[in-house]
Amino acid sequence: MTKPNSEAEANLTRKRLVELLHYNPDTGHFVWKVSIGRCRKGERAGCRRRPDKQVTITIEGRNYFAHRLAFLWMTGSWPQGRVIHRDGNPRNNAWSNLRVARPRKATPRKIDLSALIKRLDAPVAG
Repeated sequence: MTKPNSEAEANLTRKRLVELLHYNPDTGHFVWKVSIGRCRKGERAGCRRRPDKQVTITIEGRNYFAHRLAFLWMTGSWPQGRVIHRDGNPRNNAWSNLRVARPRKATPRKIDLSALIKRLDAPVAG
């Protein structure tokens, strides 16, 4: 199985997503519109690898994060950047709970000069 990634996202369109799945923005749940493999029409789509992890949905052999699929479903395009769950619960994919994170600016690392000076003043073992 492949990991969710941007290469897979480039291959899935909103049109195809809507053909396969229904998204309920109030609950954040996806439901299959068609039967494909082990997935049956009317069943809830998605699984969690571990209880603390995000929901993934496999479509045509590729894994997608449900929160990113919600953005594609609601806006017609993939989110640019990371998606944040407002309540911190990675399983709550209700539309009102999702937002795109602001890009972070690269900040220089802070250096503790006092620790550096102490190391430079330390006697050298010889």
